[in-house]
Amino acid sequence: RRSTSAPPTMPPRRLLHPRARAAYLLAATLALGAGPAAAQRPPADTATAGVARADTAAARLAAAEAGPARFAPGRDVSLGFAATAHALTAPARWGAREWLAIPTATAGLAALSLADARVDHFVDRDRRGFKNTLLNTIEPLGAEASIPIVVATYVAGIALDRPGLRRTGVEAAASSVAAAGVITPLLKKAVGRARPRQHLGSHHFDPFGGDVSFPSGHTTQAFAIASVFAAEAHPLWARIAAYGLASGVGVARMYHGAHFASDVAGGALIGTLVGRGVVRFGRSRVRVAPAAGGAGVAIAF
Repeated sequence: RRSTSAPPTMPPRRLLHPRARAAYLLAATLALGAGPAAAQRPPADTATAGVARADTAAARLAAAEAGPARFAPGRDVSLGFAATAHALTAPARWGAREWLAIPTATAGLAALSLADARVDHFVDRDRRGFKNTLLNTIEPLGAEASIPIVVATYVAGIALDRPGLRRTGVEAAASSVAAAGVITPLLKKAVGRARPRQHLGSHHFDPFGGDVSFPSGHTTQAFAIASVFAAEAHPLWARIAAYGLASGVGVARMYHGAHFASDVAGGALIGTLVGRGVVRFGRSRVRVAPAAGGAGVAIAF
């Protein structure tokens, strides 16, 4: 007897898990806390004077934030391009110390890769329960969900008149483009490592052959942004939350069989180094010009 009931239909697939809102709310709160304390609008007398003691780097930064507080998109775009170029051309300015760090980091990742197969074997990939929901929620923060967070950080800096928060958004965008948009994709192609879910082993490499497991792009993106937020944040909870969410992205990628532990470690290393380098460059754009009375007027470029 033929059934007349219609076959069950699958519900439409959602791009992001509904519970992702919680992670985005946390990330947005983190972004609002990422602006330096100096980015807050100073008292009227300080803003009018525009002068601060220049005996410490903190005083110079505070004076800079109190000075050119007006929204200048051209200056922000210039900073973004300059910071990205600075990150991509960093090897040209390296000294012996930086070049010696490359084989050290490579040796560390190679040593970690010896345990990749064992770590992957013990990764619990049970697709049920709270853990599954949590990792599915966090993982997009290393991909498409990170873009609105960076944009929201920049827009919040404009809306709240906080130039330090605005600069944080620019630095996060520059770090993301340099680390996850250029460096990691090039390394992926050159290394050609197979993913865990391909079941070819943890040491299957085919340079320029199409495999792209090392390093983890999601983890690079997450740490490139998190390192900027953490470097610019004053509250300890904001730094912990930034690196905690980024680490969760790496765990999610291993959970889904996309990367080995050394892939995640490599992505975290690249993202962190680029992000912190971009922040240092952004702060170097603040310099102090001599003024009468031993004070200095901070000028941001």
